Amino acid sequence: MGYTLSDTRGPPPYYAEHSADGRGRGLFASRDIKKGELVHDGTDSDVMFPDAMSWRRFIFSLPRNRACDMIDWTWTQKLEENGKHRIF
Repeated sequence: MGYTLSDTRGPPPYYAEHSADGRGRGLFASRDIKKGELVHDGTDSDVMFPDAMSWRRFIFSLPRNRACDMIDWTWTQKLEENGKHRIF
């Protein structure tokens, strides 16, 4: 089933990491999802790095194939209208 950082908030998320034949790893639904259903809001499983150097240290600590995936799945976002970009 899916991944969770905590087992105190109910069932795991409705997605899980799997390999797709010849296409690499990705997130896939682990059950049927109803139209309009919220399956991820980022409150418990997203990691926000305090600065770029922390993100780099994390990336370089991973095996190469995982580091490549993490780089692909990383994004920046402003949490406040005039705030700094954060690395997720």
